[in-house]
Amino acid sequence: MSRLARLDPQAAGADLDEKLARRTRALAEPEASDAGVVQLELITFGWGGLRYAVPVEQAQAVVQPRNLLSLPGVGEPHLGVLAHGGQLYTVVDPAALSDHAMQARPSPTFAVLIRHPVQALGIAADEILGVRRVAADIFDTVSSHYAMVVAILPGGEHVLSPDNIGRNVGLVVDHRRHDGRST
Repeated sequence: MSRLARLDPQAAGADLDEKLARRTRALAEPEASDAGVVQLELITFGWGGLRYAVPVEQAQAVVQPRNLLSLPGVGEPHLGVLAHGGQLYTVVDPAALSDHAMQARPSPTFAVLIRHPVQALGIAADEILGVRRVAADIFDTVSSHYAMVVAILPGGEHVLSPDNIGRNVGLVVDHRRHDGRST
């Protein structure tokens, strides 16, 4: 007897078992894609009513920034720094990066931590929407080294360039202990 039949004998039956089997097969099948089209997976997230995305291959983790520390005198796009895994991450506001002014900047519910060779970066998010697969050819192959948004998807997601963010908005954090003397 299936677990469902034990919980609700009236809901069980061959019809339900067949539906569950069909759903299981459908979920197990690989996604259909056009042959020869290079696909890119993006993690999508929301912030301030807008939707953003970054390549999954450049995302290191999604964390809840409970220890986000704002930095006095440091303005947009920086929201502060957070410690994760023994490293300090600069957390930035994606709305400021994509030239979307916000009336008030809320505290982020999540930070999408980015793999970057030089900077430890986090991008603020108030919701994680999931992973989306898109054709890689939608991106401008000659994109500027300064463009933070490298594409806008048909669903409205602004695809951010972690490389350009790291190149242009990273903070230098001096973690050495100072004795109060000028260096």
